[in-house]
Amino acid sequence: MKKTLTLKEAAAQLHVTEATIRNWIKTEILKPTINNKLDVDEVIKLQESILNGNTIKLNQRRNRSSSSKINSSSKYLNNKSCTTFINELTKKIKDSSHLLKDDEIRIIIGSYFEKIVNSTIKNYNLNTYNSLINNFYLNIKNLDEKKAKISSLLDIEPPLLDGGDILGLIYMSLLSTSNRSEKGTYYSPTKVVETMISNLEKETDLKDKTFLDSCCGTGNFLINLSKRNIPIQNLFGSDIDNTSIQICRMNMFLVDSSISYELLENNFKCLDSLKNFSKTFDIVIGNPPWGGLNQ
Repeated sequence: MKKTLTLKEAAAQLHVTEATIRNWIKTEILKPTINNKLDVDEVIKLQESILNGNTIKLNQRRNRSSSSKINSSSKYLNNKSCTTFINELTKKIKDSSHLLKDDEIRIIIGSYFEKIVNSTIKNYNLNTYNSLINNFYLNIKNLDEKKAKISSLLDIEPPLLDGGDILGLIYMSLLSTSNRSEKGTYYSPTKVVETMISNLEKETDLKDKTFLDSCCGTGNFLINLSKRNIPIQNLFGSDIDNTSIQICRMNMFLVDSSISYELLENNFKCLDSLKNFSKTFDIVIGNPPWGGLNQ
């Protein structure tokens, strides 16, 4: 008996809404079985077609938000070595025709975090480092087996940036376009971040101020504030995407490798700061996630 998926399961597999699945059924992109379910092989075939850019109907403007093509987000850091690295990584993924699962995306990010730490930092807080890695890989079953399966994606040398959000760039680049649209995962390019902070410096003295980025993503604003000698103790961030927050903590560790994990957990939290952050701050800075659908 062929395995089938409900419309909800197919939507989750393709990272689209159930309404989109119904629309694809109406336009005969997908054909349901007699019991109004979808053949899993047909869903996977469509997913592969979308990834490879071969589905003409889905490349039209009205369907752009449901595309699952990998987006390199090369303008995020505007750095040639970063663009080269991301292009090589995404090319390997496309050439392998392998559809990345959430666990595999986390493994890729975690592995490159480990590479960056081991190649750039001589002395660091081992307890913090282990806590960051263990929590990032938490609930990933058969970790070693999954790492081996995607080993070819883990052997590229990452660019060694001084205070650049390469981990955030990897995260954005590996998420499908539709996932990014649903989550509002469109991070502010570094040039925009630097300009906003520079303009703020002209208006007020940043020394000894506390800062909140209430939709911090992977922490680009916070990274760039730290470059102005703002201590991490004065930086706070929140986001509704738990993976982003964990990457933000990793980025803050790369800024100060002596930092405690307790401080990272306290200052950078997965929550809706408009509802749950009780602390007050001197300055709130950031770029609202206009693409988010959370109510």
